[in-house]
Amino acid sequence: MSLTLQTVLTILFIVVGFVILYILSKKELI
Repeated sequence: MSLTLQTVLTILFIVVGFVILYILSKKELI
C-alpha cells in the first residue's frame, strides 16, 4: 500500500496550503 511520489507531494502541497491559510486567518483577517 505505497503511494506514488506525485500523490504524496500533491497531498503535502494541499495540507501545507490549508495550514498557511489557517495561520494567516488566525493572525489577521484576510
